[in-house]
Amino acid sequence: MRSFHHKCRMFIDLLLRCYIYCYYIYYDNKICGHVVVCRGGGRMKFCCKKDIIIGPIWVIPRYRGLGLATLSINIILNNIKLEYLNAYEIIYHENIASIKVAKKNNFVFVGNGVKKYSLIYCNFSSKSNMEIYKYKK
Repeated sequence: MRSFHHKCRMFIDLLLRCYIYCYYIYYDNKICGHVVVCRGGGRMKFCCKKDIIIGPIWVIPRYRGLGLATLSINIILNNIKLEYLNAYEIIYHENIASIKVAKKNNFVFVGNGVKKYSLIYCNFSSKSNMEIYKYKK
């Protein structure tokens, strides 16, 4: 059995290889949320390393409803020099606000996903609690 230290090193190595970026959302010079972006590949079965996965997205409750998440995703997709082939979002069915934000940013529903192990690993399935959205350029 592998040691806890070895497992931690492997997890950190995975994070570094996945190219995870965290973009902070500012409003009135205060951090009020964040958007995580990582490379595709192992996290979703149908993605390649040239794809990006956006999420999770989180905004402090008192700043919600101001369009900050919508604007942040739009900036990430169109204004930052982040090269990608396709962009995806994985959203839980009950997260109506995030689904609305995805649709406002030209994401379209492409299928359902399932969670396996501690990381989100998705494939197309009819039995799931997550939806997969793809950015339509």
